[in-house]
Amino acid sequence: MDDIIINNPSQAIYAYYWKLLATLSINSNVDIIKGKFDESSFSVILNQFGLKRIYVESIIKILDVMNEKYPSHPLTIKAYLVTVSYLIKASIWSYDSPEVKKWLELALKNDDDKLGFKHLVTKEYILKTNFEE
Repeated sequence: MDDIIINNPSQAIYAYYWKLLATLSINSNVDIIKGKFDESSFSVILNQFGLKRIYVESIIKILDVMNEKYPSHPLTIKAYLVTVSYLIKASIWSYDSPEVKKWLELALKNDDDKLGFKHLVTKEYILKTNFEE
């Protein structure tokens, strides 16, 4: 995917998105496209080998690049939401953590489709959740 980013800059957003999905689905018990997930074995593996911090940092790094280069692109907004839901499901972030709030607020701020389903659901989630400080 890095070859696409370097050699085809006009297609880089797609490469970043698929790189994110590939990173999220390192666990063999995950099919991120179909939404199938076995979080129990994944959390044990990450905690057992101390990989959680490295895993999350690599995901955040991809999101940061997408946010910097393509903040309002629909795939960037989708990347925020996929990452948040995935990391909550994997018990890496809690549903009311500051990290979740940060990425959901970025999704709201950068989403140009203010009447779209993703925007409205994200806004409702933020309004109804008492986030940790």
